[in-house]
Amino acid sequence: MRPDTITMTMRQLDRLKVLQALSDGHLKTGIAAARLGLSTR
Repeated sequence: MRPDTITMTMRQLDRLKVLQALSDGHLKTGIAAARLGLSTR
């Protein structure tokens, strides 16, 4: 069985890392939003 490959741009990879850190509790939502260039609600 061959492992699946996912192709991502560096921007997508950075976004994934921020979301993983947020999910793991290593980042607060405000900091994650700032890193993604988004506003908080």
